[in-house]
Amino acid sequence: MKEIIKIDKLNFSYNKTKIFKDLSLKIEEASFTAIVGSNASGKTTLLKIITGLLPSNNKVIVEYAYVNHKKIYQTTKTFGICFDSMIDNFLTTDVYSELTFPLENLNLNEEQIEKRVLEIARLFKNTKMLDKKINDLTISEKKELVIMLGLLHNPKILVLDNMLSMMTLKSKKKVIEILRKLNKDQKLTIIMATTNLSDIKDSDYTIVLNKGKIVMEGKTLSVLNEDEILNKAGLELPFMENLSKKLQFYEVTDKIYQNMEDLVSELWK
Repeated sequence: MKEIIKIDKLNFSYNKTKIFKDLSLKIEEASFTAIVGSNASGKTTLLKIITGLLPSNNKVIVEYAYVNHKKIYQTTKTFGICFDSMIDNFLTTDVYSELTFPLENLNLNEEQIEKRVLEIARLFKNTKMLDKKINDLTISEKKELVIMLGLLHNPKILVLDNMLSMMTLKSKKKVIEILRKLNKDQKLTIIMATTNLSDIKDSDYTIVLNKGKIVMEGKTLSVLNEDEILNKAGLELPFMENLSKKLQFYEVTDKIYQNMEDLVSELWK
């Protein structure tokens, strides 16, 4: 599988504070990659650099082209950008207008706009949301709206920063199912940054950041098996993974389980 993003020895400082020093990473096309780390580990800054919102000094290549923050329009079509802060910065007062506005800027006609808005609302199983005022939305609904906006133009790469936090379990489950479907069926590349290891179970690959450095990376299940490194990075294992590790210690089981049903089935064999 080919690389869709490549970073080679990135250096970045903010207010004379060094954030990244010679940071390098690769993200494969059609992968579902999680970037995890505690607060102030550099996750959000890294996503802003990847998407061209911050300068990278020609150290970031997306689809064989350098990302240039001064020409961000060049990467706008490639990325769907979803940052947690966006739930407080909507441009209109109602959901339908918020979804139609970016499509109008793409010079689509009224019929095309209505069709795409309905498609994205149906994908999220929430056409009733289209009639709501943004101020009447719950936090979960606002976050869903941000992700809907990120997907409107059918991007090749969807970037999510802390989008699953403070969502209800029902909404979080729905969003994860949608992301998995788009990743599998449409080969959408997904990059999801979070502080919560419970949110990364459906990712293929995980990168662990600690104070601007990659301290570990690999297949997600393998990363979740390295609890000592995760703890040093200020991260805590989800309940099921933590329980599995303890059962491994007492030789009750020999692998990590991510849901209770599978674990119970194993214990009752």
